[in-house]
Amino acid sequence: MKAIVFSVCVCLSLVYLSADQPKGKEPAATKPPSEALKKKVDRPSIAGKPKEVFQKIEKLGELKIEPDWGVLRATGVKEDGQFTISASEATVEQLLELALVKMAAKEHPLAWYQDGGVIRVSTQLRVLYRERLPLVTVIPAAEGGKAQATVSRVTTGDVRDMNFDNLALEDVIGFLRDVTGANIYVNWKALEMIKVDRKTPVTVRAKEVSFAKALDMVVDQLGEPKDKYDRVYWVLDEGVVTISTGTALNVTMKTRVFDVADVLVIVPNFKAPRIDIRGSESSTTTDQTNTGNRPIFVKEETTRTGELEEESVLVQRKALQEGLTGAIKDSIGDDMWQPNGKGGIRLFRNNLIISQTLLGFKLLETSGTVK
Repeated sequence: MKAIVFSVCVCLSLVYLSADQPKGKEPAATKPPSEALKKKVDRPSIAGKPKEVFQKIEKLGELKIEPDWGVLRATGVKEDGQFTISASEATVEQLLELALVKMAAKEHPLAWYQDGGVIRVSTQLRVLYRERLPLVTVIPAAEGGKAQATVSRVTTGDVRDMNFDNLALEDVIGFLRDVTGANIYVNWKALEMIKVDRKTPVTVRAKEVSFAKALDMVVDQLGEPKDKYDRVYWVLDEGVVTISTGTALNVTMKTRVFDVADVLVIVPNFKAPRIDIRGSESSTTTDQTNTGNRPIFVKEETTRTGELEEESVLVQRKALQEGLTGAIKDSIGDDMWQPNGKGGIRLFRNNLIISQTLLGFKLLETSGTVK
């Protein structure tokens, strides 16, 4: 599984100082994100709209931040809102987390993850389940000829040109076998139960599509299912592409184990400064000697406040575990999990263990929970 850097935004109470920095051009990333995020900044003070705040953090860390603005808008982030963060000393990572806490709408915490040389920002849930459980791999392709459809050239995993006009399903499958070199098995008996046979006509026109997308377009042509059990799917199981109905695929059980240690990380508390506004006041009284030279930023051992301060790490970890398993279950329905269905899910240490039918795993894949 591709490891990703994950950070959970938690609640924080802090006094902020309103001060802005000069505007500048959007910086180009010059350091690896893992290094840039650790950079310490002395007395940082950032203010502005969300886009401006991200740009200033980019400049401080010499890195690239790409927020998922479509998702952020949908969850209530105000693009015209004004946000201010400041501290006596903080890392770029801490500043980013503080910014996300300030921007997040209620019930939609934000989070970030590292994607190559880019820091991407989205909602916590989207970060949690992004590419968590990869299932489908690329199937090598071979040079192919014609199967009553035009093929100019086939590259690995791609179908350059499909032009099916009421072509029999059996011939369409044969074409895909020829141009991809894939091992495709069709459960004709199961398909006949929903009145789909070898001669069922298929009409598909597409160019430059992946093999997976080509299969999606073909199976979507087969019937008008009333529910998920009558629908036709394709699944990849042990190197074989199987085309069958939901009912037939809901028989064979599989168990897969995934390392989700990075998802269950609890972000540790860090010290935040107390800001003494009195230190900046000018005074002509005899007390100026005692107060006028007082530093604005007072280093005081302060931890993140709120409910999380009272919770133990074990309680926070349990909440993350329940959120992870609950979201996975909800994505395909209670009827796919015990006691109503056959599937089961549990966590053992840092491993997520899912027992589910081939249909269950396919539904998890199509829901975006796993890939």
